Amino acid sequence: MFKGFKTLIMFYISSLIVALIPTSWWYYSAGGIANIYDSPFLLRVEFLGSYVIIANIVNILLTAFRIYVIVNIVYALIYIFRKKQEYKYTTMAWLPVLYIIDPILTYLVLKFALPNYANYPFVIFGQETFTIHQGNTTASLLIVSEPTIAFWISFIPTIVYVAYFFVKRL
Repeated sequence: MFKGFKTLIMFYISSLIVALIPTSWWYYSAGGIANIYDSPFLLRVEFLGSYVIIANIVNILLTAFRIYVIVNIVYALIYIFRKKQEYKYTTMAWLPVLYIIDPILTYLVLKFALPNYANYPFVIFGQETFTIHQGNTTASLLIVSEPTIAFWISFIPTIVYVAYFFVKRL
């Protein structure tokens, strides 16, 4: 067995649990007009109270990604138990960290798409007002951007993976 064996096993098992959670990681709403529930493995989009069908096509791709991640995690577990050697598949370690970049990308897109008309906060965590000015007209929209409990749970593999590096160095 190698150093950090148990910690790496805990990482893969927690990663598998997170990959199997069938719910969204984040919730967005634009004044209740559009509601988006998303995760790296799921997308649900509602517009004016109706489910947007195009999300089904995206969900096919996201389901394929979920299956790919699960297969790699299971392979890693089998490899580690059989060979007693390290196997690194780190997608679930960095995925929730990269997910934080999503609101920043939204900000950048709106900043360049509506540079002189829109006032959009850099990062929305909770509720913020998005305001657009055009001449004498001002339009405001309440934007909600909130993580779900599944998002916070998704950090468990990340924390365990960081712990693995500390254990490995001892």
